[in-house]
Amino acid sequence: MNTISDFKDDTCAAISFAESLKVCAKNNDLQRGTELHAKILKTALLETNVIVGSALVSMYAKCGALWKAQEVFNELSDINVVSWNALIGGYAQCGCSESALRCYKQMQFEGFSPDAVTFVCTLNACGSMKDSEKGEEIHAQVIKDSLLGNVFVGNALLDMYAKCGLLTKAQRVFDELPVRDTISWNALIFGYAQHGYSKEALFSFSQMQTEQFSPNDVTFISLLKACASTGDLDVGRWIHAQIVKMGITEHNTLAAYALLDMYAKCGLFCDALAIFAKLADCDVVAWNILVSAYVQHEYGEWALKLFDQMQLDGFSPDTVTFACALKACGIRGMANKGQCIHAQIIKSGLPENDLFVGTALVDMYGKCGLLSKCQKAFDDIIIRDAVTWNSLIDGYAQHAHITEALICYEEMQNESILPSPITFTSIVKACGTVGAACKGQSIHSDIVKYGAAENNTILATALVDMYASCGMLSDAHYVFGKISSQDVVSWSALLAGYAQFGQDKLLLNLYCEMLSQGKLPNPIICSIVLNTYRHIGLLDEGQLFFEMFSMYYGIYPTIEHFACIVDLFGRAGHIEMVLALVQEIPLAANLMLWQTVLSAFQKWESTKLGRWAFEHALELDNENPKTYVSFRNIHAVQQEQFRGNNVMNF
Repeated sequence: MNTISDFKDDTCAAISFAESLKVCAKNNDLQRGTELHAKILKTALLETNVIVGSALVSMYAKCGALWKAQEVFNELSDINVVSWNALIGGYAQCGCSESALRCYKQMQFEGFSPDAVTFVCTLNACGSMKDSEKGEEIHAQVIKDSLLGNVFVGNALLDMYAKCGLLTKAQRVFDELPVRDTISWNALIFGYAQHGYSKEALFSFSQMQTEQFSPNDVTFISLLKACASTGDLDVGRWIHAQIVKMGITEHNTLAAYALLDMYAKCGLFCDALAIFAKLADCDVVAWNILVSAYVQHEYGEWALKLFDQMQLDGFSPDTVTFACALKACGIRGMANKGQCIHAQIIKSGLPENDLFVGTALVDMYGKCGLLSKCQKAFDDIIIRDAVTWNSLIDGYAQHAHITEALICYEEMQNESILPSPITFTSIVKACGTVGAACKGQSIHSDIVKYGAAENNTILATALVDMYASCGMLSDAHYVFGKISSQDVVSWSALLAGYAQFGQDKLLLNLYCEMLSQGKLPNPIICSIVLNTYRHIGLLDEGQLFFEMFSMYYGIYPTIEHFACIVDLFGRAGHIEMVLALVQEIPLAANLMLWQTVLSAFQKWESTKLGRWAFEHALELDNENPKTYVSFRNIHAVQQEQFRGNNVMNF
């Protein structure tokens, strides 16, 4: 690079300085930029040349020295729209969106008209803040200044609406763009993927290919996010092949992490671990992706093994890691491990009252039933959100502390935090568990008031289950009828209620209605129906159903199914069938099964076979009182009969 002394002409010197400052900004070389600033001060260029002044502001801003950028800007004697753009763009790029918008307002107050670059920077700031109201104001100004035809402004508008979640407006802006490029498509696809509209993201990608635009690494990263959300492995694998073909993962860590995330969230941990093993620069983010995916699939034990392994490999957990590990402890009910992690968080210097970590502590202690610690962790959090309240309420609700859950529900609203469908689901489940029908009805009124159950099958199903558990079958049926997309879980809740209160014939009619609607049973419904046949004593129908659901529905019988069919044969006196079934059951080492067999032999006073079942049950648990009671009853019946026979003979 030429020195200053080589340039006698101010214009040449100005161009040289400006270009050198651009290089410093690009390389984030603040030290070299500061040295150039010192040399510029020895000239009069800052007073006479707006290009140099703007380049200096831009360099400091892009290197993150915003206070210095503002200081230089304030000292400029000659300011134009380029200078303002350098400052606004710097604030926006560094995430200081409010400062960027403040400068935008000040710029116009001082009589400068924004240009296309100004609008791009300010729209980026609005997108980062998710300030759609301000974004729409700028949109109106763009229309007024006839800049909608500018592809950069159009893309910035599209990106702003997409980040704010106003996807209808984003699509409209996209459709009205006179010229589209790959950036336009990426902004649209990212917006859909980011807000959970995975099908729309994949459809947009299909259109992008139809219009012969070439995807890049940004496109693929957004699509992998969509595939992770929908579990669309076919598309995910195809994208993986395209990424490998283009050699993107070799130099793009974000693409590699997106692949890792997609496979892990889809539950293909072998593929995910293969990607993980190939990472050139593995860091805590990669570990977090794996740990969180194991937690998502409720493999708490594996998540905790990874948590320990990452530390053995020299990686320090961050707030995300600790939160995932605490959730894993909650899944497994590992209170001791959870308390050890809590102590580790304190030792690491991370704040317990941090919203993210604090909420994870509330959730873990709540799931483990340590409700006083759960409440304390909640009280320690300075600023709480709906997720924090939901974790506390769910902790009380899970352990049937309905009064405490309802108090928290009221306090939550007193703090101006509206209950969500998750809040209502927890409380409704608790009402069903303890049979609190009146409280459940009151909560149902609130649900209707907030419109929380609309298009929310999980909450609606919880209401069905609550009413059914409380014996209010007509109310359960009414709520069930209002569910727009009745799934097999909804049917399970309704059928379980009819089974609980002995409405066997109505239950079987409902089951037939479910089948007529094209819904296939799940293992829970199979248990309900099989138990109904057992309760009524319909041996042939029960046996046929047992054979049918594994043959036609592809449901492998669980130990509960086997125990039920054993009991059905036992009640009917088919001891030989009971013996045959026990010999065939692959999971015969189960206490519940042998207790069922023992009960069958008790009914038919078979002492020899009863002892055989009794011995098997003792091998599994020699302290279970139910086993001893059943065996004693067999002998009691035998002795009573023996005494009766002696009296008759006498």
